[in-house]
Amino acid sequence: MDPSLNPSTTILHGTRTITLDGEQAPRCPNDLLERYDALQKNQYIGWTEHLRFRRLLGTGGQGVVFLSDRRGSDGFTLPVALKVFSPARFASHQSYDQAMERIAQVASCVAKIQHDNLLDVQNFTERRAPSHSHHGNGMGRWL
Repeated sequence: MDPSLNPSTTILHGTRTITLDGEQAPRCPNDLLERYDALQKNQYIGWTEHLRFRRLLGTGGQGVVFLSDRRGSDGFTLPVALKVFSPARFASHQSYDQAMERIAQVASCVAKIQHDNLLDVQNFTERRAPSHSHHGNGMGRWL
């Protein structure tokens, strides 16, 4: 074997992984493979997200914005700004819901645009009202 090559490099042959030394790589545990196969078959993944408010960034007519951490698995953490829309100026659940639907449509459009002068909208969710949206990357300049 060429010593300049990384011995951990693998080459795929069919469905089995073969190392550069020509040995078959150890097979993963069956339960992991079954979960992986089920994910591909179902073409769906769902999860619950918990955000901890680190500090208040600002308040205004629409609500409040907090610095938060978006936490994933295995220690993945991403700082985000979390805007919570206040229902105070709405006369009814229906008017609040309609306004949130409009804001969600705008947020969806903005999320598709990547530009240095726009916030990166990462999500728009509702948790038993009030609604909130997550903004990432662009907020880093404001912190």
